[in-house]
Amino acid sequence: MKLRISAFLLVLGFAIAIPTINAQTSAPASAPAAKKAKTDLEKAMSTIGRANRQLKKQIGDASQNASSLELVAKMRAGAEESVKLIPAKAQDLPAGERDAFTAKYQTSMKDFLAGVTKLEADLKANNNAAAQVDLKNLNDQEKEGHKSYRRPEKE
Repeated sequence: MKLRISAFLLVLGFAIAIPTINAQTSAPASAPAAKKAKTDLEKAMSTIGRANRQLKKQIGDASQNASSLELVAKMRAGAEESVKLIPAKAQDLPAGERDAFTAKYQTSMKDFLAGVTKLEADLKANNNAAAQVDLKNLNDQEKEGHKSYRRPEKE
């Protein structure tokens, strides 16, 4: 009887130890590739994106206009920061085209800021129907901007 229990414990010990040893030795090979650090522009755009996603959920509810205005303020802050920055895609362009590309990007971001101002005015006036249209226009502008100014992701 003692032999059976000892044999069982021995087998159980190996059953636990072998996967642990394998996990320790193969961890570096199966570890995901380290994510590259976000640029300042990507961080600013993430701020806009988070606020935008939350705003989409509540833009139609006039009782949440105070919260919506706070989200719009976050979008404004991210957009104002983004105007000062240069997209990473500019580095991929020939030197002669960079200035024009950057100027066009900054103009696009200033147009986005104008849309944010219009959205803010509509929310302050409790005109949520118009605010929904403004937000849709900003989202359309965002999609176009990403097509034009975002560096394609490499696989």
